[in-house]
Amino acid sequence: HLLRDMTLERRGLLALFIVGTLLLPGRAQAQRKVDDVIFEGNEAFSSSRLKSIVRVDNASIMGVIRVKATFNYLVMARDVTYLRAFYRNRGYLQCTVEEHTESVGEDGLIVHFTIHEGPLTVLQRFGFEGNEFLSGEQLRDTLERLRGVRLREGDPINEAAIQAGAAAVLRHYRDSGHYFARVIPTVGRRDSTSGAAPIIYLIQEGPLVRVSDVRVEGTRTSKEFVVTREVTLGPGDLLTEEERRESQRRLYATGLFRTVSVTVGEVAPDSTSAVMLVTVNERPRRYVGTGFGLAGDREQQINLRLRTSAQWGHRNVYGTGRAVELSGNFDFRVVTAWEPVQSELGLRYLEPWFWGSRTPLTAYFGLRPQSYESYDVTELAAEIGLSKEFTPRFRSWINFSFRRVVTEEKIPLKAFTNRENLRGFNAAIERDGRDNILSPSRGSYLRVGLNGYGMLGLGGPHYRVFTLNWSRYKLTGLRTILAGRIRLGLANPGGNMDEVPIFDRFFTGGASSIRGYNERQLGPVNTFVDTISGETTYRPRGGQALALLNIEMRRPGHFGPFGLILFIDAGNVWETVGEMGRNPDLAFSAGLGLFLDTPIGPVQIGYGWRLNLSPTEKKYADYQLKPGRLYLTVQYAF
Repeated sequence: HLLRDMTLERRGLLALFIVGTLLLPGRAQAQRKVDDVIFEGNEAFSSSRLKSIVRVDNASIMGVIRVKATFNYLVMARDVTYLRAFYRNRGYLQCTVEEHTESVGEDGLIVHFTIHEGPLTVLQRFGFEGNEFLSGEQLRDTLERLRGVRLREGDPINEAAIQAGAAAVLRHYRDSGHYFARVIPTVGRRDSTSGAAPIIYLIQEGPLVRVSDVRVEGTRTSKEFVVTREVTLGPGDLLTEEERRESQRRLYATGLFRTVSVTVGEVAPDSTSAVMLVTVNERPRRYVGTGFGLAGDREQQINLRLRTSAQWGHRNVYGTGRAVELSGNFDFRVVTAWEPVQSELGLRYLEPWFWGSRTPLTAYFGLRPQSYESYDVTELAAEIGLSKEFTPRFRSWINFSFRRVVTEEKIPLKAFTNRENLRGFNAAIERDGRDNILSPSRGSYLRVGLNGYGMLGLGGPHYRVFTLNWSRYKLTGLRTILAGRIRLGLANPGGNMDEVPIFDRFFTGGASSIRGYNERQLGPVNTFVDTISGETTYRPRGGQALALLNIEMRRPGHFGPFGLILFIDAGNVWETVGEMGRNPDLAFSAGLGLFLDTPIGPVQIGYGWRLNLSPTEKKYADYQLKPGRLYLTVQYAF
């Protein structure tokens, strides 16, 4: 059964492994060290270029210190496959590679790769046969939109591009309702004079296929409607691959199932209709969990914190998909100081389908004590909100809240302090086009938010806060990721308010903003003169306007498993929006860091140097900050 399910290539590798480890008398040979790798027959590419591909001679300690590798048959076989693919993806479609070894001395070995390159083949044209539903022009447009592996006339024919093109054409047919279509790519006859050959896609379109029924299997406690309401296809709908994938994604997003499979079940004899079969494996309804780890907070400018957490919840109340959770999080600042910084005790209720639509409603009640350098905040909050996912990358939400906030000053503050009842809302839209949330290499992210308190006749303190966060990522040909971010924040008091409360003001500085400064250190300060010593103390008080610009270059694998980051930051916090317009001075910092990509995100250490005096340092002659700072964080700055 194992051999039957293997591909032909994997069967060959398995056979080679068995021969190499059991049958060949080369056990002693397998313990030899690889002295060198020699390439023969290569003309199109240099030996140094090919040597960067193979790994049979590659051994290291943490990818930094090079040592001789112990010979491995399986690695050599993989190198043969890689070399052949390298040539065939550059137009040498008839390339073959042979290998043999040569013993040197008592424990040395030289590996020989003999390459038969064959002729170079370039693209003459694209051709399509058997297509009626989609025209040749539509199919050529599909290939033109193919990202990363496009072919143009005169380019060397790329095997990977041929297969990617076939997959794109097949996906176009399946998304058009021809679910059982087949696409077979072939390379036509090569012209011996020009070296050009056409790529012909042989297409078997098949009929349009519609869904005859949706069947659910595997549910134990969940009611069937919890599954079927997430499936975007129903009886009579065209069966498309896009909707099948979207249905599967939605079911996973509910958090109710360990595994989800949305497949085609029974097919009609004429292949014009098929059953949509949904098979699920439910997760336990009740759960208890604890956690311990490190985290950062980009919004609050907290670089690194130790988090302990505990949860109890029910994710599928009465089998209806409704959820309730009681949770507690306790965060401590580490590295710069050891002290509690944020905690939260909360009770949350989720109604996944509100008013018959896929618009989740969340109700929350919680207690949030927070501690910062200049003040402490204890917040008792009750919130109710709605969220809406328009596409997998675009969503919005709005929350209405009542907040009982008590602020205690550690030194006299000019900013708003006291206890107040805040009534208001916060709304946001978000578009996430990143290819990876934890470690993006391309795409963009945009979030626009508006908080309003005391508006719409709600009473209490009256102010509003606007935020914009945009970032862009681009992968260059040098295996380097260029990343940039713009962040803007504007806050305006209204009614009888002179300024925005300190807990909703902007702060900046730290590993997620201006890396030459300590956390939340950059911006306006309060001054306090000790009556006994006469010493002046400065404490950050935040501001009502924020501008931030970050540009960085990330190069993964620059030092073995470690990547290199070079960055420059600019930004500031101003007391008011008007002051931002009158005095747009910025603080600058630059630096470098090392990062290690892990399954839970990058772990990063670096140093940032301040490049100029901040506006606050210019204002107060005796207010001096350190020239730079070391930072440690478990995520990128953005």
